[in-house]
Amino acid sequence: DPYDTPFAFPGLLERAGVKFAFQSEDNSGAFTLPVRVGQSCAYGLSQDRAVRALTLDAAEIMGISDRLGSVDPGKLATVVITDGDPFELTTNIIG
Repeated sequence: DPYDTPFAFPGLLERAGVKFAFQSEDNSGAFTLPVRVGQSCAYGLSQDRAVRALTLDAAEIMGISDRLGSVDPGKLATVVITDGDPFELTTNIIG
């Protein structure tokens, strides 16, 4: 496989219409997850699909979309406010 396959793969899944989610295996992986998602966007994944893969699609894959994954009445939600693109290194979380 080409060197950029790990970065391009989510975009390939999007174009193929495959539902997928991002995951982290540990705390350091969770810390760098936005950066890794941003890299996938740089290699062809749309931002809308990236957000969906982190939220609703992840909840649907895990079978918990009735409680999590979208901002709807009766669901648990965490809203993150940033001063820029949430997938850029220079963006800060405001609230």
